[in-house]
Amino acid sequence: MNFTRKIDRAMQWAGEKMGAEAKATHTDEFRVLEAEMDIRHEGMERLQKSMSIYTRWLNRHCDALEDRSRSLPLAHLGRTMSAHAAELPDTEYSRRLAAMGNANEQLAELQTTYLDCANATWQQHIEQNLGMMKEYQAARKKLENRRLAYDATMGKIQKAKKDDIRLEEEMRVNKTKFDDSTEDVFQRMQDIREAEQDTTAALTSFLDAELEFHERAANELRRIRKSWAAGAESCYASSQGPDLERIYSNMSIRSQPAGQAVRNTVINKEYEGAPSPPVARLARTMSTREPPPPPPPPASTRPPIMRSATFDTRNPPVIRARAASNSFSRMPPPSVAESRSEDIFDDNSIYSGDNTPSWGERSVSPATSYGSFHVN
Repeated sequence: MNFTRKIDRAMQWAGEKMGAEAKATHTDEFRVLEAEMDIRHEGMERLQKSMSIYTRWLNRHCDALEDRSRSLPLAHLGRTMSAHAAELPDTEYSRRLAAMGNANEQLAELQTTYLDCANATWQQHIEQNLGMMKEYQAARKKLENRRLAYDATMGKIQKAKKDDIRLEEEMRVNKTKFDDSTEDVFQRMQDIREAEQDTTAALTSFLDAELEFHERAANELRRIRKSWAAGAESCYASSQGPDLERIYSNMSIRSQPAGQAVRNTVINKEYEGAPSPPVARLARTMSTREPPPPPPPPASTRPPIMRSATFDTRNPPVIRARAASNSFSRMPPPSVAESRSEDIFDDNSIYSGDNTPSWGERSVSPATSYGSFHVN
């Protein structure tokens, strides 16, 4: 009996393929759900395959030749860094290497925790969905067999020349089984569609686990980076000693007389780029203490003659001031008897110039002075 039913189903299937036999059809909603289930099944299989590759990569351990403890590659790297840092002297490099090794070991532990969460949430839910898909495929195959049996019985009744009670009873039984299988398959497809809420929750849990893993890893690395920056700043601050040059300069200024200290302070400020005191105000202040200048000479009919520059324009005022201060500090002050016996305004004086002859009423300067020649 069972063998006869199998032969009938095979003949019905061959006739449908050749287009000679008609077959029972389902509703449009049922066919739409069937197409959707096929897409879901193929996509879920691809997700399960890719997730397995990802979890195997996360759970990869070193070989026995690489690491005897067969730990994660990241943990092996961290232990190697820490061991090498312990062999080196206590320097900035060894401390940073040890900190980086400890951080990598912490990241390896975080990776293990993240792997467990990924397997418990997304991977497990994918496997559950695939289990539902397998049950659906089994029910779908059972429905197809019952449909073939029902269609084969319908074909026999149509070909029979007279009514056969046995065929009618068989058709009724096959139709009942076909309807039951159709309802079961339809309900399974509805359950798979409604399971999207659980799938979304599992995907959210997987996202939270991955986000927590990366955030904790980033915080650990940022902590190491901040400790490195703090150590570098402390080393730089300790390497910078006091400004000995400025201290010695202040000490020399304090040890000098008041006038010389003020002069050196002004020169130092000018050299460092600080604004110098206004010269015009100083000139006015000095002029108030000196006697008024003599009246100007009478105007002459001769054309004016410009006086050439008698100072060196190549050197900046700061250098000239330094040279003047050095010459003043090196030249011994004249004695009181010399200053009284010598007339410093005389052209024959020793202060009129170095090794210059007496020029009488004429000036030492190459420019023409008043009274150097007479106009007839």
